[in-house]
Amino acid sequence: MSVWRASACHEQAAAIVKHLLVTNDFPPKVGGIQNMLWELWRRLDPTSFAVLTSPYAGADVFDAQQPFRVDRIREPVLLPHPMMVRRIEHLAREIGAQHVVLDPALPLGLVGRSLSMPYSVMVHGAEITVPGRLPGS
Repeated sequence: MSVWRASACHEQAAAIVKHLLVTNDFPPKVGGIQNMLWELWRRLDPTSFAVLTSPYAGADVFDAQQPFRVDRIREPVLLPHPMMVRRIEHLAREIGAQHVVLDPALPLGLVGRSLSMPYSVMVHGAEITVPGRLPGS
């Protein structure tokens, strides 16, 4: 029985999916979403993902202290456009990612349909509650 368990664990470990997190909200930028994302992702195996994010003051020092890869664009924010799709696809291939996580739903979630790989979109607070309160909804 213990041999089967070890074998099952080995198969499960071999099936770990690599991810690419794409977000404008990542430390050292300060805020609740930034902190939540960092707290979630820092607990993962640092070889199982990378982060693509926007620039921020102090990012060089912060990024150098992380055990995982952080790539920052030159533009002030990540926006959904064909060049961003190509950038995401290129980095995902480079790190061997099989799944892209887009945060937040607007505007970055709009990129998802253009990607050639599976993706997820994260939503927070008002992105969930506000649409239901709009007239006509």
